Amino acid sequence: MVKTQSPTVNIFEQEVTTKGMDKTVCLYKNDRYIKEYRTAVSNIQNEALILKETIFFPTGGGQSCDKGTINGIDVIDVFEIEGTVFHKVSDISRFKPGQNVSLSLDWEHRFLNMQRHCGEHILSGKFFEVCGGINKGFHMGTDYMTIDIDIPNLPWETCMKAERAANEVIWKNEKVEYHHFLKKSDADGFPLRKPLTIENDITIVSIGDLKNPADSVACCGTHPDYAGEVGIIKIYKTEKNKNMTRIYFDAGRKAYDAYTKKQELLNILNAKYSSGDSTLISKIAISDQKNDKIRSQLHTVKQHLLNELTLLILESRDSFRFSKALNASILIYSIPTESKFEILGSKELANLSKLLSEKISSLIMLPIPEENLILIFSDGVFDCGKYVKENSAETGFKGGGNPISARLMFRDAAQLQAYLTTLKKT
Repeated sequence: MVKTQSPTVNIFEQEVTTKGMDKTVCLYKNDRYIKEYRTAVSNIQNEALILKETIFFPTGGGQSCDKGTINGIDVIDVFEIEGTVFHKVSDISRFKPGQNVSLSLDWEHRFLNMQRHCGEHILSGKFFEVCGGINKGFHMGTDYMTIDIDIPNLPWETCMKAERAANEVIWKNEKVEYHHFLKKSDADGFPLRKPLTIENDITIVSIGDLKNPADSVACCGTHPDYAGEVGIIKIYKTEKNKNMTRIYFDAGRKAYDAYTKKQELLNILNAKYSSGDSTLISKIAISDQKNDKIRSQLHTVKQHLLNELTLLILESRDSFRFSKALNASILIYSIPTESKFEILGSKELANLSKLLSEKISSLIMLPIPEENLILIFSDGVFDCGKYVKENSAETGFKGGGNPISARLMFRDAAQLQAYLTTLKKT
C-alpha cells in the first residue's frame, strides 16, 4: 500500500489527519453492485471508522454519500481525505480496531444515485453534442438536479432536442464503462467532453462506443453498467444563471415519481374543468375570462357599498364624543352585522380614508371584530399613524398607518373589546 503524506484537515469541527495511513480499498470503483461485504476495522479516528475495504461511496463529485449499516449500526456520513475513507456511524462505541465487520448497503439509495448521476452525464454529453454547451456546474438536490450550461438563454427547443437525444441513449441501452489511469499523461488522446483537471488516479466514465461516445468525462461517482438502467431523463425548466443557462431536471425513479405526481395533478385539473389534456389550457382561459368579468362586477358593487357606508357614517356625526384619552372627538361606528356590508373586508374598508378624510373634522373608529382589528380615520389633524406608534406598546395592540388612517391589530376579540370599553369610559 502507498502511504499518504497529507496535511491535517478540519472535519466535523475536529482535526482529522491521514498521515501514515493506508489508502482504503474502494470496491465500488470496480463493482457498483456489491451490496454486502465483510472486512475489518483498520483504525478509528475522531469518531469515524477506517476500514480495510469499503463498499460505501463517500460524498464527492456532486453526489451524496452512500447509506447503510456496519454491523447493523447506521452509517450517517462517509467522506474521503487523500484516499482514506472515513465512516461516521451512529454508535462508535460498538467498534474497535481489528474487529471484523459486516457492511450492508442501502441499495435503493445507491441505485437512485447511480441513475441520477449517469443521467446527468448523458444529458450533459448531449448538450455538448447538440449546441456545444459545456456543463460548468452540477448539483444533485433532493427534489431535482441542476446543470449550468455555458450558453446564455438557451432556447427551450434546444433543451428538448438535447433531452430527446439523451433518452435515445437510454433506449439503446448503451454500455457504461470505466477507464482507470494512474496519471494524466496516460489518458492523452482519450475522447473527453472537457479537459482533465486532475493529475493522478484518474477515472474516466464513458457511455457508448468510444469512437463516438454519448459522453466521456472524468468522474469519481457511481453509475450503472448500462444506460437503460437510468430509465428516463426529464427536463423541468430552465433559468438564467449569470451568463449561463441553468437546467432543472431529474433522472431515474426521481423523474418517474415527479411525473406521476404531475399526472395526478393534471387529472384533477381535467376533472375540475371538464377537459382533456389537449383542451385544458383553453378551458382554463375561458374560466379566467368569466372570473375576470365577475371580479370586475364585484369591484363595482363594493365601490357602491363603500359610498353608501360613507354616507351612513357621515350621517352619524351627531354621535361624536370627546375623548380625554385621545384629546379628540371620536365616533366609534359599528357596521351592522348580517347586512349587505359584510362582503366588505378590511382591505376594502381601508379605502374609506379617501372618502372620509376631507369630510370629517374628528376621529372615526371602525371596529372589525371578525378580523380582530380597528380601522381609524381622521382629517390629519389627529395623526393616526403617530397614535399607533406612541401607544401600541402600552395598550397592547399592533399596527401602523399614516396621518389620515391606520389600523390597530389585536390578539383576539376579547382584547379588542377591552380596548373599546376603556376608550368609551374615558
